[in-house]
Amino acid sequence: MSVTNDAAGLGVGLLAVALAACGPLEPASSPVLQMGSDQSSIDGRSQRAIIRFRAFDAKGANGSGRVALTAPIGAFVEGDSVELSDGLATAAYRCDPTELPACAGDVRLSASWNGVQRSILVKVGPLPGAQVQRFRVEPTFTLSALNALAVSTDGTAWAVGEEGAVVRYGSAGWQVVPSGTSQALVALTPLPGAKLAAVGARTTLVLLDPSRPPVVVQGDAQDDFTGVYAVSATQLVAVTSTGRTATWDGTGFSYHQLTEEPLGGISGRGAELWAFGRTGLFHADVTGWHPESAPLFASWRRITVTQDGVWLVGQREDTSGEYIVVRGPTPDWRSVGATRLVMNDFTFTPDSTEQLAVANTDVLRRDGTEAWQPLSAPSGGKAIAARFKGDLIVVGPRGFSVHKAQ
Repeated sequence: MSVTNDAAGLGVGLLAVALAACGPLEPASSPVLQMGSDQSSIDGRSQRAIIRFRAFDAKGANGSGRVALTAPIGAFVEGDSVELSDGLATAAYRCDPTELPACAGDVRLSASWNGVQRSILVKVGPLPGAQVQRFRVEPTFTLSALNALAVSTDGTAWAVGEEGAVVRYGSAGWQVVPSGTSQALVALTPLPGAKLAAVGARTTLVLLDPSRPPVVVQGDAQDDFTGVYAVSATQLVAVTSTGRTATWDGTGFSYHQLTEEPLGGISGRGAELWAFGRTGLFHADVTGWHPESAPLFASWRRITVTQDGVWLVGQREDTSGEYIVVRGPTPDWRSVGATRLVMNDFTFTPDSTEQLAVANTDVLRRDGTEAWQPLSAPSGGKAIAARFKGDLIVVGPRGFSVHKAQ
């Protein structure tokens, strides 16, 4: 765990001795709070960061009262505040990745006293000498769980989730976008012109445009949308929890009962569409929808169509219980990797043969014919996307996202 201090006049890894040795300050016009750590590196498992404070009131005398503490991940052992004694206080910060996978990367610890705010960045992870992936954890500024992630044509990452949550990622981090709905949103698809479309519960459609407020379109509310694909700027095709397809032409929906089983997702390339049910596959071309033979007996979770074929993510329904990625249908369906980790989403790195997947507890990578390799990410999630080569974003857990940059 390495520490950098944001407070003026304090260096990196300020020691407790230095804090205690400071004498009373000259009378000042406002209170002063100093904050530092006793160590420069902590593994997050067997070690803790000892955070020390010294406070002076506006007259330069030792401060009194309680210092409020904030940790977005992990916790202070003493709770959310500590009592000053002769202007001094100490707090132990712990963040064990075996208990909370998000305990990795830079974590900002904050303190406030008498209106004075101070913070330090704490890096939780393996001690020096270990190979560390450059992950960081960032707040999403929403407590809603995020279900889906997509990158718009201008390279902006958008995520949607429970309670109608919509956030987008820019130069200043995540920004909450009021969606105009409280329905859960579960899928996203990019549209031309940096726009996107999100769908969710009770056949809710939300049209997202960075230049104007979102537009909410309500379908017939007979079931829930579970996936969506943009055929063109003016045509969307969604699938539902009761086996229907819903085509949006810019003015309204038209519905078609495709199957009696729930449909879980849809993808496509141009006007060629593929959808999956619990175990079955369906293919649409210019002549309409047709059932297709599934490559194996599995419970499918994600589908992606590229110029190289149709890619499916699912769990084998046999004794192995493995999560697999298969590609097909020509010349035939074949497995391109299996893992026992619960795999939730799958994507490609732009301009690369690299494939990425996110599981409940980690992020996986493979290139070419390699097996899936865990990246020892601080957390897993529900959705993954890559904006460019070397970039990776994972969302899902409430309140934070995981990033990896080149």
